[in-house]
Amino acid sequence: ATRDPGGGGGSGSGGSSGKRGPRGANLAVFCIPNAYTDVELHEIARPYGNVVYAQVSRHRDSGLSRGYGFVSFETVEEAEKAIGGIHGMVVQGRALRVEKVKADEESGGSRR
Repeated sequence: ATRDPGGGGGSGSGGSSGKRGPRGANLAVFCIPNAYTDVELHEIARPYGNVVYAQVSRHRDSGLSRGYGFVSFETVEEAEKAIGGIHGMVVQGRALRVEKVKADEESGGSRR
C-alpha cells in the first residue's frame, strides 16, 4: 500500500477504478440521493479519514445512480469511525445506511 505524503486533493472523480482499502475498510453506502456524484460521496466520507476510493454505482445504460455507492478508507479504524458518523446521516431528506462490504465481513467481525 502506497501512501500519498501530499495528503488531500486528488483529481476528484476517482480515476483509480477498483482501488480498495484493506479488508474491513471498505464500506457500502445506501440511500444516496440520485443526483449525487463520486465527488459528493467522497466529501461525505472525507471527515472520517483518508478516502482511497469513492464511487456511486450507476446503471450501465442510462448512467443514472442506483442509489448506493462504495467508499474505501486507508485503515479499518477510519472505516469504523465513518460507519458511526455517516450511518443515519440525513442527506436531501434521505437517511444514509452504511455497512461493511460483504466480502470483507466473511473474515468475521460482522456488526449486528
